[in-house]
Amino acid sequence: MAKIIMDDKDLKKTVVIVGQERSGTTMLIQILAALKIPTSAPDWEDVRVRNILNGANTDKDFDFESYAEINDESMDEFRSLMQQRNGELWAWKVPRFIFFWKDLCPLIPNPKYIVIERNLEDTALSEIRLIERYKRKMSKEKADRKVKNRAKIVEDFKKEHEHLLVKYESILANPEGEIRRIANYLYFKYRPAAAEIPQIGYHD
Repeated sequence: MAKIIMDDKDLKKTVVIVGQERSGTTMLIQILAALKIPTSAPDWEDVRVRNILNGANTDKDFDFESYAEINDESMDEFRSLMQQRNGELWAWKVPRFIFFWKDLCPLIPNPKYIVIERNLEDTALSEIRLIERYKRKMSKEKADRKVKNRAKIVEDFKKEHEHLLVKYESILANPEGEIRRIANYLYFKYRPAAAEIPQIGYHD
């Protein structure tokens, strides 16, 4: 049975979704919102974190498939944002976070990490379809390489931090069971509406 939030200690946590692009991070943040956890909805990527990380890397030729060195200004902005939140209950996702986690994790107050993974072949195909929406092209070889390299970064994260691992395919196959598991991990009450969000069952 899930533990229900009873006191301020339970409320003070920063829920961070860790996963590469096209792995199901949007579906997961919508689930958390449906569980009544504060998010940045309707902007499913937290705008403040995204804006910080968009200009964070020092390398102008960054390839978005390897670790990045964060610049001092972005580091200070992220630290300030975390201090403003003061560990209050808050969930966010910005897939670009994976490239900077080694620098940023020590700054996150009371973290609860949820890692989401998806079949790498499907993730690569989804990446290609996204690129095509913007009238651009990406070869299957390049997409496969990027997805595999990003997956290695996520694996590194999993070795270093306590987390709940969630599989994209498992949510599609058993939404109620998986969402109950997520709710239990966060000490939140399960809400049936969380299993009815539009993203569940949607394949891109």
